[in-house]
Amino acid sequence: HPQSVRSYCLVAHRAAAEIQKNREERRRMLTERRRDRSDGTVANGRRRERRPRKQRERAIRLLLNRVLANVPLSVLLDAAEVLFDTSLSTAFAAGTLTAWSVEASVSILCGVVHGVIDVMANLNPCAFIMTVLALQRDAAVCAS
Repeated sequence: HPQSVRSYCLVAHRAAAEIQKNREERRRMLTERRRDRSDGTVANGRRRERRPRKQRERAIRLLLNRVLANVPLSVLLDAAEVLFDTSLSTAFAAGTLTAWSVEASVSILCGVVHGVIDVMANLNPCAFIMTVLALQRDAAVCAS
């Protein structure tokens, strides 16, 4: 909301008061209509069939009006949307970070394995044995 929280609360309170006033006016009009009507028994079969349908429609309309016109509920839904968006962003960032970590670990492991294989491929066993024997001979000469 681009304005302060206080002004938002005042606007929300005014809207809730207006909604309540409209509801009371509708209720008053409905009660007046019911008084004006007879007991509702009509010989026409079509009207009797439509009555449950109208009651369902009225119940659904009433439910939707209460849910959609409820100002605190709309604030709660906005907060839940922001929270869900934040959770979704956090989960996406965690997944990306995990993928990067796994990729870096595999890259380092591949580099180490490649280095070991390079050393093993370049190692001449005969030259290695000659070096060991030369070191032993030099150690024996120095000791005597």
